[in-house]
Amino acid sequence: RVAGAADEGAVLGRNLHLLRPDPEHVDPWFLAGFLGESANLRRAGTGSTVVRVDARRLRLPLAGIAQQRAYGRAFRELHAFGNDLRRAVDLAEELTNSLADGLRGAALLPPSDWESEQEDEPGDDRDGRGGRVAALDT
Repeated sequence: RVAGAADEGAVLGRNLHLLRPDPEHVDPWFLAGFLGESANLRRAGTGSTVVRVDARRLRLPLAGIAQQRAYGRAFRELHAFGNDLRRAVDLAEELTNSLADGLRGAALLPPSDWESEQEDEPGDDRDGRGGRVAALDT
C-alpha cells in the first residue's frame, strides 16, 4: 500500500519494506499495485511457515510515467473503493445490531400489519401460541 501523512513516524515491523520511489519517474500507486499482486508475492517469497519476500525478486512492468499514472489512479480508486465497502459492511453490522437491540428492548416494534399475516406452512416452527421459535447461534 502507499503510506500517507497519517503513517508519518510509524515504525516498520518485521518483514515490511519501505520503498520511496521518485514520483517523477515511478508512480507510487502503480508500484504498490503491481508489487502487491499475489502471484508476484508468491514468486518472490521464500519459506513455508513464515514467508519472507525478497523485494529484489518482485516484477514490475515497464511503462512510461503517463501510463504508470493511469494505472496508479486505477489502483488508488480500487483501494478507496475497498475501504468504502469495508466501512459500509461495518456500518450495516452496527445498524443491524442496533435495530435488533431496539426490538429486544421494545424501543422498536415490528410493523403492525405483520401480525395479521398468516405463514402457516407444513413443518413450520410455531411454538403453539402463535409465536415463532428461533434458534440462536451461540
